[in-house]
Amino acid sequence: MNDRTRIIEEAHAAREQARRLLRVLLESVEAAKNAPHDADLYRRVSGASSLENAAAATRRTIDAYDRLLRDVETEVEVVSAGDIEHAPRIMVGPMTLAALYAARTA
Repeated sequence: MNDRTRIIEEAHAAREQARRLLRVLLESVEAAKNAPHDADLYRRVSGASSLENAAAATRRTIDAYDRLLRDVETEVEVVSAGDIEHAPRIMVGPMTLAALYAARTA
């Protein structure tokens, strides 16, 4: 198995793990709606519950994995770090495969 295939498989697995986490978080948000609002100190201070914030962050993570997988599976060219200075600007995005992989394994 080459590195690209391994990274794609790991990204798929991480996305599925994030989806499972999101389901649990959303169930917890629903259960917390029945609890008194005084119990969630974060909600009293910020206006949003910590569970809702975690669910939103998890949605953003899933979206990032979806973008990553869409780009990689459609053969978008990934530029190595050494070639970044000479790469056309369109090939260098804010979230490259290498950056997301590095963040995932860190």
